[in-house]
Amino acid sequence: MLIATLLSCGTATAATATGLPLQVGMYRMGSSNYIQIAVKGDRLCYNGFSSRGSAVGSISPDPKLADVHRINGLDNLVLYQQDLKTLLYGKVNQMNAYEADYQTARTIGPTLQQCLDSNAPFFKREGVSPVRSPLFKRQNPLPR
Repeated sequence: MLIATLLSCGTATAATATGLPLQVGMYRMGSSNYIQIAVKGDRLCYNGFSSRGSAVGSISPDPKLADVHRINGLDNLVLYQQDLKTLLYGKVNQMNAYEADYQTARTIGPTLQQCLDSNAPFFKREGVSPVRSPLFKRQNPLPR
């Protein structure tokens, strides 16, 4: 179902319709929305941040969708590694493409380190204004 959704939205081509394991690193969408994927052993953690604030959460495979990962604490939002340079993030039917960012420093902040050091599901949000929308507002709608 995810592959069909990605193909119909124009986010994946038939040649790249199979996801990859999440790639550690920094990803950027636009000028101020970032996602950092960090790993320690077999523990994966997400750090999403923008000018509005940040959210850090542990990552686990989706039990129903192959190659899709869920972020603890961010309900209905998923990660999908389309290719080595593109990380898709959002609701399954409304994903945003984040491109690999090799210029931004990849430091591990204290909250991200807490996530990596923990064995339990982890989530912490900081500095986000109290709104009902996801951490990152959708900026570029995908073609339907």
